[in-house]
Amino acid sequence: MADICLLVTRHLSRPRKLITLGHQGASSFTMGGGHEIPYRHAITSQQSTSEPEWNKGLWGLVDMGSNGIRLSITDQSAPTTRVLPTVYAYRNKISLYEAQYDENGTKIPISAAVMDDVISMLLRFQIFCADFRVPPEQIEIVATEATRAAINSAEFVEKIRKETGIKMRLLSKEDEGRIGAYGVASSFSSVRGLVMDMGGGSTQITWMIAKGGETQISPVSAVSFPYGAAALTRRLEELKKGKSKHEAHKAREEFRAQVKTQFQEAYSKIQVPKELVKDAMKNGGFRLYLTGGGFRGWGYLLLHHEQVAGGGYPFSIINGFTAQKDEFEDTEKMKEIAREAKEIFRVSDRRRGQVPAVSFLVSVLAEAIPHGIREAHFCQGGVREGVLYNRLPAEIRAQDPLEVATRDMAKPISPKLAALVTQSLPSGTEIHAGVPESIDVHMIRAFANMFYFHANMNKEVSSTSALYSTGTGILCSTHGSSHADRALLALMLEARYEGELAPRETDYRDQLIRLVSNEEAWWTQYIGVIGLILSRAFPAGVVQDDLYDIHTSTILKKPEIRISSEYVDTLGKRGDKEGLMVTFTLVWQTENRDDPMEVKETLERHIKDLVKVGRKKHAVNGWRIKVGAQVKDDYPNDLKAYKALTQSTEENTYVNPYQENQRGCLCRNAAQISPAITPQCLGCQAGTRETAIAVPASLDINMSPFEQKFEQAVKDGVFSGAILMAKDKSEAGKLDYAKSFGTRSMGENAKPLDLNTPLFLASMTKLLTSIACMQLIERGLITLDTDVSSIIPDLAAQPILHGFDADDKPILSDRKNPIKFVHLLTHSAGTAYDKMVPVLEKYRDQQGQPEDRASMTTKCVYPLLFEPGTYWSYGTGIDWAGKVLEKLTSQTLQAYMDDNIFAPLGVDRIKFTPFLTEEMKKEKATIGLRIGEEGNLINLPDTKNIDYGDAECFGGHGGYADLSQYFKILESLLFDDEKLLKKESTKIVFSPQLTKESRKGINQVFRKPEVVSLFVGSFPKEVEYDWGVGGVLIDSDDAAQRKRGTMIWSGMPNLFWFVDREAGVCGLFGTQVFPPGDKKVGEMIDLFEKEIYDRAAGAGGAKL
Repeated sequence: MADICLLVTRHLSRPRKLITLGHQGASSFTMGGGHEIPYRHAITSQQSTSEPEWNKGLWGLVDMGSNGIRLSITDQSAPTTRVLPTVYAYRNKISLYEAQYDENGTKIPISAAVMDDVISMLLRFQIFCADFRVPPEQIEIVATEATRAAINSAEFVEKIRKETGIKMRLLSKEDEGRIGAYGVASSFSSVRGLVMDMGGGSTQITWMIAKGGETQISPVSAVSFPYGAAALTRRLEELKKGKSKHEAHKAREEFRAQVKTQFQEAYSKIQVPKELVKDAMKNGGFRLYLTGGGFRGWGYLLLHHEQVAGGGYPFSIINGFTAQKDEFEDTEKMKEIAREAKEIFRVSDRRRGQVPAVSFLVSVLAEAIPHGIREAHFCQGGVREGVLYNRLPAEIRAQDPLEVATRDMAKPISPKLAALVTQSLPSGTEIHAGVPESIDVHMIRAFANMFYFHANMNKEVSSTSALYSTGTGILCSTHGSSHADRALLALMLEARYEGELAPRETDYRDQLIRLVSNEEAWWTQYIGVIGLILSRAFPAGVVQDDLYDIHTSTILKKPEIRISSEYVDTLGKRGDKEGLMVTFTLVWQTENRDDPMEVKETLERHIKDLVKVGRKKHAVNGWRIKVGAQVKDDYPNDLKAYKALTQSTEENTYVNPYQENQRGCLCRNAAQISPAITPQCLGCQAGTRETAIAVPASLDINMSPFEQKFEQAVKDGVFSGAILMAKDKSEAGKLDYAKSFGTRSMGENAKPLDLNTPLFLASMTKLLTSIACMQLIERGLITLDTDVSSIIPDLAAQPILHGFDADDKPILSDRKNPIKFVHLLTHSAGTAYDKMVPVLEKYRDQQGQPEDRASMTTKCVYPLLFEPGTYWSYGTGIDWAGKVLEKLTSQTLQAYMDDNIFAPLGVDRIKFTPFLTEEMKKEKATIGLRIGEEGNLINLPDTKNIDYGDAECFGGHGGYADLSQYFKILESLLFDDEKLLKKESTKIVFSPQLTKESRKGINQVFRKPEVVSLFVGSFPKEVEYDWGVGGVLIDSDDAAQRKRGTMIWSGMPNLFWFVDREAGVCGLFGTQVFPPGDKKVGEMIDLFEKEIYDRAAGAGGAKL
């Protein structure tokens, strides 16, 4: 039996009580809170009452505007919270503004009849909310200008509260502007410009910079004017009353000058940031973000013109629609359309009547705003969306709307598909640009999430349905996406289904292409075909498990797919054409080459479609890149070679490295077989290390003296194992070296150490965090000179510790200097590691600091040692910089780096302690602790490591990584490939950043043997040092090898890296030995570094 909702009569003087009766009894609830308020219609004693099961994710909201009242129910439950999905929406046409004027234009109180109509509507809405199971306490009314300015405003508000019991907020002018701005922020993934909200009764102006979940607006919130669409219409009519045509024109021009002056004064009041002004001056004006019914009506007029006379326009959604300056300011054309068009989508007769007023305001804005208007972006988001968006946590706001909206359509394989598509996108070069910034990681994830949504349709409609999915299909109601983003995703999805369209749909596709650049449109076709090829390899949307062959009783390992792409000049029939070479590599996990799924044949059959994308026929208005494609195998070994060599029954677990291994395992010379090479060549792609083919021990041939020393070091107990990686920048790539030695831990049964064994990075994490912080600077979220005191108040509150007095009491003073972001990044803020500094350790013991050191507040909140910028002390500064990043982006360091560092490099096994996967925990190497300076190593329990129990991401020491993946970071810096940082940012990274005083401090520190002995690597006394952004900077030529500008740093378990851009070489040494600065390990690091420099310089170094 359907539920029956009983509503008490209108004239009850207390808040309404709704009773929901079902077949099992009745349930009651009070609107606006309270308990057991009586209701007029009694329930019989035979009917038991119970509280309904409310849906806590639903919110009911009433936006009482001037031109109408919007009622809505929104689902704010996960995972689609960010896009504010609407469950119910209705707009009542009651105009509270017009209700306050009589036929003579005299302002009057809101009548009792209008009040009753409003209250009836609200009571009906309460019933709907009950039907949808909206919790009573999650229903709210927000009122704006018309209610605020009413003669009997207080009476009206009190009557609503009394008659309905719904909580109600009457926004001030400033709050209305601020909430409206949040509505704009909800409408886009990022906002950067001026914001205006034109309702019926008023118009507000402010500025906004919104990105990554953080929203900045004017310190005065907004400036409000009584120039809403309805109010301005009335005012312009009043200017004409009783006047001649000439007098009316004169009055209008005087009013126009008045409004212009008011807007110019408002512009000064809102204090537009210099960065927005500079952008406007450089690019032809401000971006203008417009919301409110008045501006939306103007936007629909522009949309109408585009669809009728502008050659067609694909979307009828106002949110995300953009008009260029000339179109937006063509007021005569819009007034003509409003007068003559028979019907205009979403423009009522009332709105038509207000067009002259909006036109008046637009023309004033065009003259009043300094530097002009570059483009106008229209937003659906207003007060309703602003209230909802303002309620969201920053980490939810930071999410990308399209990615969020497609999550429900994702399959478990979607992240893998996104990673493969990302691998297929080439990095930019000096000659060739990379993929357009608009096609970012979020766009790729949304594409991967939608990969199979239309797969069950036949070919007649799959491409068409995919093409329309963002405009009228499944994603049409997604809030927060621009039209350009909708077009990009639609074009990708259409190409993924082979792009077979009927003539009618090709026109629609052409309209989508016109919304983006030719370059963007071409890349959507490329990405779509990559998707098509992958869909053939994974037709069910799952990663096929290994297959068991019952005939041979063996497991058939399905090959894994890897994709790479690079610009080459060897395409075409003669091999002399420039273009993009895309390589699909099948990584076979065992020597068994059976392929029951015919993956290789499938790829070879469909890569022809990718080649076609690069042909002239498929150019987008002449824009294209020639494409070549190939399929390669990556086998772990060559059985024939081993059969010829197998002589002995005495075996080791060493294998031959394969020449074209995609992760650069060990040695690239397939002819050189060395038993020093452990089985990582099998596992580097597939993670399979147990299947290494046995090689006779007698194959100890061609090992270099250099490598023999490392083998001997393992036997001598210098370390259980070590990893060496190096690369040079020469065109010939004469140095491309990676090799591992030994085992993951001490002991007879220890597993071999390989390039993909996770190692604890400790302070090598600092480079990752420093790069991430430089990205924040690139995006304008912060500068090196920003005072971060307000962002990290826990640190800012700390005094400076000068020592202890005669009574052993700490001598403290207040900090005077600002803590700049650069101070945190360069260890010059006064922070230190308490266990490295006796006075801090003593202070900690005296203060009884908690032993739980799982968070920044318990691990890193100690007094400073000196005024920021006046000395140098190695410590927790970069940990604090990581917290600054988390505050500014509303993401954890792990989440931020996943999106902005790891995804661009195609890596996924660099994790902070709280996010360490079970697989990595199982595979990671064990730290060896040396007992005494010359003693043996013992395995250190995990509970004794410095990261044990960490509950947060520590940007200065909390990382683990496969060094093969970490090395990609160093490569990116060496080659300056702009995958992570722009060239100008990389230049800053490798530039001295210390003040004169701090530079003096670091050089004093590195000349103290007792301090230097704690660091990993060599620090000659005759060399000058500074700190860049990420590591120690060699600031004078090192006679031995390092060039000026070389950056080096290390990790506590005696890891070490260097990047020498002048010499064109980088290197990475990895092991897991405590304590830091181990003398024996240090000798091996020096040996490694010298060998790499010799090899890179062609100075006769040992053959690697």
